[in-house]
Amino acid sequence: MKLSAASIKKSVKALCGPAQFYLVFSLVSLVLYLVNMLEHKNKMNTASGLSIQAIVVIVWTYILNWVCSMKHGDTIAWVLVFLPLIMLFTILIIMYHLIDTMNLNKDDLLDILKEDKSKECKECS
Repeated sequence: MKLSAASIKKSVKALCGPAQFYLVFSLVSLVLYLVNMLEHKNKMNTASGLSIQAIVVIVWTYILNWVCSMKHGDTIAWVLVFLPLIMLFTILIIMYHLIDTMNLNKDDLLDILKEDKSKECKECS
């Protein structure tokens, strides 16, 4: 199979809407990951990590496209695409509610974070 811009464009257009949406945003994410890796030379961001993320993007795009072919698959695929955002907002709302219920202020939260960091440093040594 010859890999050309036209064949890639044709393959992307053949994907369902949720898979296309996920693929575009994931490719933007991969580019940002690559820029971050090259700019900061962070040891945590490795070429193998970039490769694994690229493989996950390809596999997940394939899975989303496969789900779209099922009955009610388009709706299910959109839910799968937005599930991480839904979970993020749910966790943020729960955390906000907990902080509000416990009457914590900024200083209390900073003390909790400092205490947690000191525990991590004790475990390091």
